[in-house]
Amino acid sequence: MIKSYTIPSDITIEDKSDLLKWFNDDIDYFIELFNIDPEIHDRRATVDEVYITEVEVSDCSIAVTYAYNWSAYYGCRDMNLCDSDYGRIAFRRIKNEISYDYKPNKRIERNTADEL
Repeated sequence: MIKSYTIPSDITIEDKSDLLKWFNDDIDYFIELFNIDPEIHDRRATVDEVYITEVEVSDCSIAVTYAYNWSAYYGCRDMNLCDSDYGRIAFRRIKNEISYDYKPNKRIERNTADEL
């Protein structure tokens, strides 16, 4: 499924700081594309914060590096976990239009009935 976005005309694409600010201000539009699965760290983990750390621009693409903080609550201060991780995606770019071929993670539900 192709997801497309229009970069507003008041954003200067060649100005990485301007573009980085736009991505971070509108991060809710992009979070699903990142396919963040905090359970790869811990089965109780939840994502606390997501932010864009770097943007790279070329004539035909925009690459975005993102980071996220996650935590797992176990009810005891010395057992709780927290850490951060990062990822990267690349959008195809035509002028102010960017697109990404989105493939959602297919989560396999665990069935313990067969584990005995």
